[in-house]
Formats: sequence, structure tokens, C-alpha cells
Amino acid sequence: MADFLCSFLYTTPNRPGAIAIIQLIGDVEPVLRAVTGRDAWRPGSTGLADLAGIDRGMVARIADDVAQLMPHGGMRVVQRLIARLVELGVTPADVRSIDPRKRYPEADDDVEAIVLHALARARSPLAIDLLLRQRGIWRSRPVIADPDCARSARLNRLIDPPSVVLAGPPNVGKSTLSNALLGRSMSIALDLPGTTRDYVTGRVELAGLIVNWHDTPGLRESGDAIELQAIEIARRLMDSADLLIAMTDYEHNWPELMREPDLKVANKADIRAREDADLAISATAGAGVAEFVKRVRDTLVPPADLAHDGPWLFDERLLSPTVEAAIVTDSARLVEDLMKRLAALERSTRSYPLWNLTYDRFNEWTEAHSINREVLEGMAMDVARMLAKEFLAGRIAYWAADACINAVMVGMDWSADTEFWAFFEAFEASEVDQDPDVTAPETIRALLRKYGYE
Repeated sequence: MADFLCSFLYTTPNRPGAIAIIQLIGDVEPVLRAVTGRDAWRPGSTGLADLAGIDRGMVARIADDVAQLMPHGGMRVVQRLIARLVELGVTPADVRSIDPRKRYPEADDDVEAIVLHALARARSPLAIDLLLRQRGIWRSRPVIADPDCARSARLNRLIDPPSVVLAGPPNVGKSTLSNALLGRSMSIALDLPGTTRDYVTGRVELAGLIVNWHDTPGLRESGDAIELQAIEIARRLMDSADLLIAMTDYEHNWPELMREPDLKVANKADIRAREDADLAISATAGAGVAEFVKRVRDTLVPPADLAHDGPWLFDERLLSPTVEAAIVTDSARLVEDLMKRLAALERSTRSYPLWNLTYDRFNEWTEAHSINREVLEGMAMDVARMLAKEFLAGRIAYWAADACINAVMVGMDWSADTEFWAFFEAFEASEVDQDPDVTAPETIRALLRKYGYE
């Protein structure tokens, strides 16, 4: 067995499909050679190849240390190919410790890679738009306070489904409600006490929030060993539930639970209502069920949390020093991209239409990289001083740098960064009546020195 410093990650769902993806991370070159029998796998190359005599599929070497094998998605094909990798000494990757940039090499930065990882894990549709906004928020280097941590704990239920337990006496309609929410019969629902002898669980979507839904057996004294075991499991579930729902109807008392329920629901309201419930529904007729669904969702993930524009700490790695350093480095990379957009313009012309076109290029750049106002305010000083340096290096004209710094100014809150405003005013003042490309450099060098950027 060869000793390869390489690991693999099976990135597609663990079920049959058209194509599977096995990602290699580490010293991928000898592994690609051993699997395909070919040497010519340069970074950026792709091709159809024999895969260890097991299948023919696509191979892509994405970077020096990242490659992907893409066989057909039949489970036996995947199993045999993974077994061959293990025989070669390639080890399964630990998903928790893997560098997010290795798992998602297409990401622009560490924050985007962590966002992509969260998107892949998120179970609830409500998480998608929120996560897509987080890259911009985290690029602005937010300070995390206690309210952010509390809100994040609730929002994390959009990624890892919370546990919801429905408890109550026999024959009050728990299984009827569960079946209605699931859209299929997950438990037997008959007009007989104790029909659900076992607890039943399933994934349910409640207005965009996916939950682990637990329908418990009716709580009562029983001589049935299976039912008693199910009731004991149900009691443990109630103790650890994120949301405990007590259900009864007009004929029964409220159940005695291990803790206070978070929501008290009276069923069969179409026959007779009761006044001591938080919510009245009819699981059979459907009355009040939509309101019930919304109530459960809003209790677990409050609307104020969904609407909040602050940071969501959905992954602890967002607080790591390496991510912070990557954000700073990426400011330079983003400005480099802006320079490429400006390079298409005439560098020596100062006519107003061209100045305006420069401003347009800046706006295209912010849109291409999802840079919102919060992000722009966080990196304003970096952008301004790097534009000044690009001018001093002769890569852009003064008017181009000035147009882009003006664009930063327009996109910011006036009270956001006093250092930026001082820099901006001094940069504007460096322009003189003569050709600024000749007379301004020394003034701008002094300005950069004043703020510790040269």
C-alpha cells in the first residue's frame, strides 16, 4: 500500500444518482496517477479517464492540492472506487477539521467557503437568503456581542433542525395532526385510545423551517411492554425538546409533562372549543393548522431574528484569526480586480464621461462581489489607500483613483469612518490646477505616510 499524504471526501448524497463526486485533498498528483494511469494532470486540467478499471469518468485537478473524481453515481461503483482509494492509502477526510477553502475551492475567500459549507448543510429553505447575505456582513469585520450570540443560537435552527415533541393523552388527534403536516400517514390514526403504541418521528417543513417532529404515544398507564418503552423514550424526548407542545381536546385534561409546555394546543375545535389553550385547531378539518404552523416556526425562529441585518455566527470558524487575515488579504485581491476593470479605460483622458464611466466600473465591481454598504464601510480605508498606491505606481491615473474613492464615499454612511473622511478630504486637496499626475504624487505619499500606509 502506498503512503499518500492525501484524503478523500464523498461530496454527493449517499444514494444513487447520475454522477458522484469524490474530492481528493492533499498530495493529489500520485493518487491521480495511480487511479488513472496518467501523468498529465496539471492544475486546471480536466479530462475523461479510466478510474482504476472500475469505471470511466471525468477527472478535474482544480488546484495543486485539490482534485475531483466523477464516476457514475451507482452506489456499487462509488463503493468500489472508495475501496480502491483506501487500498492506495488515501484516508477519509475529517469533515470537521478540513480547511473550507479545500472543500470549496471555487470560493473567493474563507468567509465564502464557510458560507458554502453552511448552505450545503442547511436543511431549512429560510436559511438560504440569510446565509447569502452573511458573506457581505462578515467581510465588514463585525464585533460580536452577547445579543448576536443569542440570536445566532436561534438562527442555527435553520441549519440543524430543532426537535419538536407533540405530547398528550390518547385519542386527542396527535397522529391526525402529524399526518396532516407530513402529507402522508406516518402513524395510525383511529378513534381508539392508545392506537399509536410507538413514538413516530419524521422531518416536517413548517413555513420554511425544517424540524424533527416527534409524535409520541398517548401518555397513560399501560401494561404493554412495547408501549411502556415508547412512553419512556417519549419522556426523554420531551426533556430535551427545543419545543414541547401539549395537545388535548374538550374531553380530556391537559397532560402531566416533565416540564411546562412551550405551546398548549386544543384540538377538535370544530366540535367544541376550550378557553385554556394558546391555540385552537381542528386537525381533521384543517381549521387553524396554518396558524399553528406559523406559531411553531415563529417561536423557534422569531421573525425579528430573520429580519435582523446583523452578523449570524453560524460557524465558529468565522471568529478564527486565519479568517480575519484572509478578509484583509482579500481587500487587496478585490482592488486588484477593480484595477483590471479600470485598465480597459483610457488612462490619460480626464473628460467627464470617462470619469463617469470609471464610477460605473466601480459600481459593477461592488455588484460582482456582493459588496453592500456594510462591507464597503468595513473596507473603505483599505480601498482608498490601495487606490492611492495604484496611482503612485502609475497603474491608474489620478482621476480614476479619485472617481473610485468618490464612489466609496457615496456608498457610505457619513459617520461611518472618520479616518476615511480625513483621508478622502486630503486626497481631494492634493489635486492642483496643473496636471495632477505630475504634481500630486509627493502630496499623496505624505498622506499615506501620515496614516501609516507607506
